[in-house]
Amino acid sequence: MTSFEQQLCNATVYRKSRDFFRDSVLKRPELIKQVTSIAFDLENEFHYKGCWIIELLALSKIELLLPYLDKFCNTVSMYRDDSAIRVMAKTTFLIVKENYSQQPLFELSTKQIEQLTACAIDWLISDQKVAAKSFAAETLFILGKHQAWIYPELKQILSDGYNHHSAAYKATARKIIGQIK
Repeated sequence: MTSFEQQLCNATVYRKSRDFFRDSVLKRPELIKQVTSIAFDLENEFHYKGCWIIELLALSKIELLLPYLDKFCNTVSMYRDDSAIRVMAKTTFLIVKENYSQQPLFELSTKQIEQLTACAIDWLISDQKVAAKSFAAETLFILGKHQAWIYPELKQILSDGYNHHSAAYKATARKIIGQIK
């Protein structure tokens, strides 16, 4: 394990700590390989810390993730740690949003889109925290603009779960159902 990887494993949840690692990668993009090696290694007890940095990189300079999109898509459905799932759900949303933007920096393959769609549906229908469900619903809303079968399914899932979830879930459900109409 490199010195940078050891430091990352000692990172804290505080924004200042996470920003330090994001800024380190932005200054030295070759460090992303070390971040992704931790984030995508589900056997590493600190993989969620790598996921934190991937989320911040997706917000700052998403194109840095391009060489790792296959690995991301192949791994994203396997996370079980709530901290990792939330940031990976947000990162999935950011990746899908970029893919369908006016001038995308990359284009997801059909297989990658299928993987991210399946993962978002799984997050939405499984026992996840509301943040992951909200990002999953937002992701599916974007995907539904390009895949006709998604909107009826998404609307049904959100309607079925409406009375069983928190106010935050209900707010997301109302917003998305309203946008679908």
